Amino acid sequence: MIGQYKTALATLKGLLNSLKQDPKNLAHLLELQLMISRYIKRIEERSQKLRRMQKSTLAAQKALFILKSFGDAIAFLYISRFNLKQLSFDLDSERLKKDAGFITGKSGFQNELNQLKMYIDMGYPGLL
Repeated sequence: MIGQYKTALATLKGLLNSLKQDPKNLAHLLELQLMISRYIKRIEERSQKLRRMQKSTLAAQKALFILKSFGDAIAFLYISRFNLKQLSFDLDSERLKKDAGFITGKSGFQNELNQLKMYIDMGYPGLL
């Protein structure tokens, strides 16, 4: 499954490199995040289909991990790793937060995208 996204991963890497060179280019920031979310949704849908067919989803999980790593790389461009580490823990305990799970089918995801676009339009580097 990862092989079929080879071109997409190369495009994402190019956008990420471009963003690293010019973090103020918010158009690239938005484009990169929208592209990542589209691919994540596509793979999640495929994973759910495989699960219904009782087939292995291991390749889909690997592909999702790689795509989410691109999202992490974006965060590291704008936020200190020490500040990001604090975001990974639950406020009430010292345990790590649970994974957010699939974004496919979540009613609030469109609202998150709208907020992202609003912040970027205002000149702030909004992150999903």
